[in-house]
Amino acid sequence: GALTDGAREKVVRARHILVDSEELARELLAQVAQTPVAFEQLARTLSTCPSGAAKGGDLGWIRAREITAPLDALLFPPEIASLEALSAHHAQRNPQLVQTQFGWHVVEVREVRAAVGVISMDEFVARYEKSADSRAEMQLVDVRERWELGLARLDDFLNLPMSEYEVWGDAVEARARGDAVRSPPGSDAEDAMDWNAIAALDVEKELVVMCHHGVRSAQMAAYFTQIGLRNVRNLTGGIDLYALSSDVYNSRY
Repeated sequence: GALTDGAREKVVRARHILVDSEELARELLAQVAQTPVAFEQLARTLSTCPSGAAKGGDLGWIRAREITAPLDALLFPPEIASLEALSAHHAQRNPQLVQTQFGWHVVEVREVRAAVGVISMDEFVARYEKSADSRAEMQLVDVRERWELGLARLDDFLNLPMSEYEVWGDAVEARARGDAVRSPPGSDAEDAMDWNAIAALDVEKELVVMCHHGVRSAQMAAYFTQIGLRNVRNLTGGIDLYALSSDVYNSRY
C-alpha cells in the first residue's frame, strides 16, 4: 500500500555558491536574496566548487545522508516530515547560508519531491503471481514500444510507450492533478491507447513501471514522480529479468 509522506524518501534539487570567507558569503547571500536571477552567474564566476563553472552551482537531485553533514542538515531538517512542509520551509528561507569543511555555502533549494522507489524482482514475482487480488494492489505500467509487446508482454499492464509521450502525456498529467481525462479524437496511436485505464489512474496508489531491462522505466518512473504520482516504483531488471525469474513465464527477446 501507499506509504505516508513522512515515511517516503524525499529528494531536493539545490544549487550553491561555495566561497572561502564568511564575509564574501554574506555579501553573496544578500545579493541573491535581492536579485535571485543573479545566482547562476555568481556561481559560475565565484564558486570554488566545480559545479559553479560547469553548471551554475546546480547540485542536481540529492537524497538525505548523501552529502556532508552540515549541508545535509540544512537541506533535510530532521524535524520536518512531509514533502509539503519541507517545500514550504525552503521557500520561506531561500537563500540560506551554511559552513562545512569545504567553506561557506550560499544555498538555494529549487524543488522538493518524493524519491522514486524500486521494487525488487522477488517482491514483484511474489505479488504478481500470487493472486488476482495481490496483483490488483499495484497499478502496472509498461513503457515499452508497441512492437515489443508482440515479442513479450504481461497481462494487466497499461502500455504507455515512451516514444508516444506526445499522445498520452497530457492525459496522465491531468490525472496527476486530479482532473478528468477525455480521450482525444483520433490518430491510430490515439485509437490504440487504453483511455479508460489512463482515466482510472490513482495518484495515491502504488504504481509499478516496467520496460525491457529497467533503464527506460527508471526514467519514466522519475517523470511520473515529478508530475505528482505519489508512490511510483521502478521494476528492477524489467520484463527480461521477470522471464528469467518466473516459473510461469519465459518469453525473452
